[in-house]
Amino acid sequence: MKERPEELISPALRNDLVELIAGAFGADGIDEMGRLAFRNYSSHEVAGEDRHITISRRRAAHLLVEYAEQQQKLAEIVRLLAELDGGVFRGRQLKVEEMDYGALCS
Repeated sequence: MKERPEELISPALRNDLVELIAGAFGADGIDEMGRLAFRNYSSHEVAGEDRHITISRRRAAHLLVEYAEQQQKLAEIVRLLAELDGGVFRGRQLKVEEMDYGALCS
């Protein structure tokens, strides 16, 4: 049996990851998380939008997950999310609700 590349996850798991990220972070926090994984990440640049355009947290999370898939580093985003869960991020306690890291990593 052939192994699937990590960027090919089911749409349901991709949506769960987007919802988890969007629920835990604001758009600026999602960009900051993106910069922790990818040096110069910007959801505005990925979306092709000017910086003065507001990007919703759901769209920012979708853009980050999509970008991570394209870079074949989706597992890095899941690991980062797991490391940040329960810690302090951008001055506040971060608690990701109903996080099932096993389902996202399998």
